[in-house]
Order: sequence, then structure tokens, then C-alpha cells
Amino acid sequence: MVATTDAGRATAWRGLLEEVRKARSEAPLAARVAPWDELRAEPATLADGLVDGQQAAEALVQRIRLRPLRLRQPDAPLPRFVGDALVPGGGRPHARDSLGRVALSLSVSDRELLDLVGRHPFLPSESLAVVLDWSPPALLRRRERLIAQGLLRLLGADETGADGADRELVEATAGGLALVAAQQGLPLGAAVRANGLAGGGPDQPIGARGQLLAHPAHTLGADAIFVRLIGTARRRAAAGWDDALVEWRSAGACCRRPVRPDGYGIYRHAGQPYGFFLEYDRGTMSARDYLQKLAAYYAYWASGRYERDYDGFPTILVVTSDNAAEERIARAARAAAVGRGPILPLLLTCRWRIDDARNRGGLLGPIWGDPASTVRRCWPAPAPLTDGPANLARPCVSAAPLTERVK
Repeated sequence: MVATTDAGRATAWRGLLEEVRKARSEAPLAARVAPWDELRAEPATLADGLVDGQQAAEALVQRIRLRPLRLRQPDAPLPRFVGDALVPGGGRPHARDSLGRVALSLSVSDRELLDLVGRHPFLPSESLAVVLDWSPPALLRRRERLIAQGLLRLLGADETGADGADRELVEATAGGLALVAAQQGLPLGAAVRANGLAGGGPDQPIGARGQLLAHPAHTLGADAIFVRLIGTARRRAAAGWDDALVEWRSAGACCRRPVRPDGYGIYRHAGQPYGFFLEYDRGTMSARDYLQKLAAYYAYWASGRYERDYDGFPTILVVTSDNAAEERIARAARAAAVGRGPILPLLLTCRWRIDDARNRGGLLGPIWGDPASTVRRCWPAPAPLTDGPANLARPCVSAAPLTERVK
């Protein structure tokens, strides 16, 4: 039934129906086309025959011959569930018995914790609680439940060394990572490549587990920067700002050889998103190492390959150990820029500047320096004075840097 505005459009509809019928070699469609005025005047016309009242019911009968259906053997076996999901069992399900039954028993919070640990292994429990915004007791209850089900495990002292001793570092088991990949809709290998999943334990290492544990102090330090940024964003949000860390990708997820940052994030500041790479430096690299790393960034930028991954080139934030290391990196950055086009968007700071009592903004305070300048400023760029709460709306550039601390 087609009701339209006037007789001209009704004629057009009839032509369209006939055109479709001819194109498909079909019998005429059972249809009624009429203008609204005609229907209002004579509602009984709805019960009139078919199109133009000329079509007989026999015209709708189509005579076709169907080929006999032949059964054929499938080329591949039917896919299976993740584990024996439908096999009944008693007691608490465990990954070694039925990964599928374990998956069916998980709550939303369980899956959230498992996904975070799969993407960012070896986070201490206190950091997991901050990232997920859970109380420490709630975090411990859920962590222990997933450990009992064989999806998470705590690292032993022999795996972490002195840097991770007594910090209860946690990673996903091979079964836990399989569930995380399934939640992401990917095979495990693809999830490792695309999202940087890592863990599995010493018997079944998966992803970049070996590299992350080869230098645990570096891994813990880089992760701590992101965790601290999350805490800063929460405090600012509580004060009325539109701030949040909306994306955190691990080193494995944002690695584009030879560019290997220690992480990538998107920080929303005063409602505006800012993308950044993190380079966490402990002062152990040589000037040659810095030059090679910066040359890789320049090549990545100049080639335009970054456009496949990011909307604009992210700012490179370098957090280093002390003033001497910061100056070495600044010299390397100035040397790497010679003879090139635009200068890399690179900012430098030291850990002591972040922790300084006079720096109330944390990672968003006036602690960041350009390699070619002694002026310290904030990152991200300060919002206009009219944005945000009045007590926080102030310029964020410091011409007089924090007093240099010799280490």
C-alpha cells in the first residue's frame, strides 16, 4: 500500500513498481497506490483490487523448478567454543578444566580487570586499584578470584628481582590472555600484535613478556607515569575540569619499528584531546642511542606513516632521571634536528620536577622544557582563562624554571 501526495506522484510510483518488475522478470506486485485526498474522500478504495484493478490472482503464481539439493562434505570442521563451555561441572570452574565455563562465570568487573592486566602486565596491585578506580579491598577480592580460576598469577621474587620485590606484580596466564583476546574479538596472535597483550607466565611466555621483565625498573617506571596521570586527571575532574586519560596503549601496542615508545596515550584536558608518546629514560642510554631513537621518530614523521595510526603526530614526552640526562637528550635532539624540516614536538622533564612540592600540577604543571629553550611550560597547552573553575584558570608557563636539583 502506497499513499502519496498527488496523482502525479501516484503515477510515478506505479511506473517504479512496473520498472522493478520488468528488471527482475517478476510477476506484478500486489500493490495499491492512491493519493491522500482520494483515500480521505473514499476510504473504501483501500479494498479495491490490485494495481489499477486489472491484475488477476493467477498472475502472481510463479512456476519454477528447483534443482535437487545435494549434501556435500564441509571443507573444514565446525568451529568450537573457547573450551568446553557447555560441559557441566561442579564447583568453581578453572581454566585448566574448561576455559569456556570460566568465561561464563566472569562478571563485568572480572573482565575489566582481566583486560587491563592483559594489556598492561606487571602492574602492582595499588596501581591496578588507581586505574580501575576501585578500593584496594575490592581489587584484592577480584584479583584473588581470578587467580583461583587460573586466569591471573602473581610473579615470584625470582622473576622480578629487587625492583619488583614485595610489590605483588600480576600478569595474565595463557588461559587468561586467550579470554582477553576472545573478548576483543581476535585470535590470540592478532591480539598480541594489535593490542600488545603479554604475559602467560614463565612456562608459556606470550608477547613482549621477556622484554618487559628484562628491565623491570624501566617497565614499572613507565607504567607509573601513566598511573600518575590518571590520578591527576581524577583530581582535576573532581574539581570541575573535563579531564581524563581516555586512552593508554602499551609499548607493544604502539610499536612501529623502528619507533618504539614506552607507551601512547590520549589525555583529555578541558575537553580537548591531546595525543602523546611517552619515553621513559633512566639515564642509561648513550648519546648515540638517543640520536638513533630521534632519527627513527623523524623518519616516521617524514614518511607520513603515522597518519595510518594517529590523527596528527603525537607530542613526545620524555621523562628522564636527572638534569644531566635531560641535557644529554636535549643536545641529541638539537643535533638530530640539523638539516631537517619541522622540529619534532618533543618536551623534556625530570622525575624530581614532577615530585617537587612546589609543582602542584603534577605532570600537567610547568615542568616541561623544549630542547632549544630554558623556559618551562605546561603540557597540554593551557586552556583559556574563562574555561574551568575560576580557582584553576590561570596561565601555566614558567619563565623561571624550578630550582635545578643536582643528582
